[in-house]
Amino acid sequence: RENCFSHVEASVLGQSLRLCRGLTHLDLGENQLGERGAAYLAPCLRLCTALQHLDLTSNRVGTAGVELLVSGLVECKSFAHLGLADNNIFAPGANTLSVILRGCTSFQHLDLSRNRIHDTAEKLFVAVGQSVSLSHLDLHSNNIGDDGAAYLADVLGECESLSYLDLNDCRIGDGGLRNIASVLAVCKALAHLDLGENFIGQHGVSSIAAVLGGCRALQHLELSKNKISDHGVSRMAWALTECPS
Repeated sequence: RENCFSHVEASVLGQSLRLCRGLTHLDLGENQLGERGAAYLAPCLRLCTALQHLDLTSNRVGTAGVELLVSGLVECKSFAHLGLADNNIFAPGANTLSVILRGCTSFQHLDLSRNRIHDTAEKLFVAVGQSVSLSHLDLHSNNIGDDGAAYLADVLGECESLSYLDLNDCRIGDGGLRNIASVLAVCKALAHLDLGENFIGQHGVSSIAAVLGGCRALQHLELSKNKISDHGVSRMAWALTECPS
């Protein structure tokens, strides 16, 4: 991490990785791999079939780079953790990750925070609902919006293993929260939901307050830095008295 690796060093590393077929954990976060570095890594990852954890945070791999990486990671049958935060990834790149979500039964943790993903990442959202193992999904600081929240709401009820969902700073308003609130009670595993720094007001808070008592799994709900009025706070306070202990 933080080694100033560029695509040049990635090509050398890629050659070494071909000899490390037992590698389980690779952290190259905060370097400068870019799309070309991803292109060098991808074919080598196909040989690292034991790989479980790959962190490429802040590497500017972009949408094309993600598509290349996925082509290599599909061979990693024990793959569990992928960190792609802050990589200038748009919706098409996020959609290619649906292959891993659907096909890898060990995959648990996906960090796509601080990218440029918006509501057209529908394939990604659908694959989240189809995953049998995903437990942690971080989408904070993306342009998900109300439409993206609606797509997520459509699949959240099917997510039997998802326990952590971060939608902080995702431009979600009252409409998006109403959709999410409508399925919270059937989310069997969701324990942590972060909706801080969005555009949520009184109507959105009222919709989530109305279902809070039925959310048996939910332990942590973040609503800081929104547009909640005194009435909304009062409504939430009343709802909390109805929550299971």
